[in-house]
Amino acid sequence: MTTAKQTKIKKITKTSMPAVTDSTGKVKELKEVTETRYHKKFTYYTNDAIIGRSLRMYGEYGQPEIEFLLDIIGNIQNKPTIIYDVGSNIGVHATAFASAKRAQVHCFEPNPLNFDMLKLNTKGLKNVTLHKAAATNVAGDILIQTFNPEVPGNYGEVLINKETGVKAKAVRLDEVDIPAPNLIKIDAEGSELGVIQGCLAKIKKNLPLVYYEAQESPHLDKIYNILTEIGYHLYWGCIRNYNPSNFKNNTDNIFGTTALFSVVAVPPGWDKVPGLEPVKDAQDSWKRFITVVTD
Repeated sequence: MTTAKQTKIKKITKTSMPAVTDSTGKVKELKEVTETRYHKKFTYYTNDAIIGRSLRMYGEYGQPEIEFLLDIIGNIQNKPTIIYDVGSNIGVHATAFASAKRAQVHCFEPNPLNFDMLKLNTKGLKNVTLHKAAATNVAGDILIQTFNPEVPGNYGEVLINKETGVKAKAVRLDEVDIPAPNLIKIDAEGSELGVIQGCLAKIKKNLPLVYYEAQESPHLDKIYNILTEIGYHLYWGCIRNYNPSNFKNNTDNIFGTTALFSVVAVPPGWDKVPGLEPVKDAQDSWKRFITVVTD
């Protein structure tokens, strides 16, 4: 986790990462396998330009974020650690969370292609429960984006749509009959507010740590007001896409200075998080920390 001071980043576009080809120029198989810290044979989509390429090159994705959250999990004493992994994608975070002592991981992933890969990567993990659903503030059927594994792209960028997409199930976490969480990790591509609204009763009663992606969310102000009214303290977190201490010790930095911003919402009564910049108010933005490099 990088301190969110002034941070130079270069934006990645979907077309900036090419399809993977062999020596003849032929596109390789649509799935590949690599070893990670938490899985001997972790499977990913070959043409996934961000998560897949990071796994191929480094055997990891978002490792500083994972280590930050695992450290928090390790400090929860004398009770099972119930984790809601909302937006599990193919299981990078879920397999890491499952490695923690006493952890019980509930994964929510609505995209059928990502869910199939998630199911494969968590097979045999008895402390992981999969939910083929999007967590939102209204239960029912929804439409979500999907992708073609033959076409290179960012397969983690799966949005809820109103008019087009594949049909998926949506649930309110307050209505899902599973134990209340100690930690909620949310990567919902702009739907973070709906996730929190649909889980608000459990959040108010159990006061879990809430960790959510900031860059795609258009409602950071509303989330700030909801959580601070309960007594939460919010901090900015910055995750570099390239980790110099990556699992494969690969010094080839394909991501340059790109980074992701998230918010760490710490429950009332918890110690302050050292080294992280507080979210000042409802209008505060992660954009104040960056200098965008366009070349």
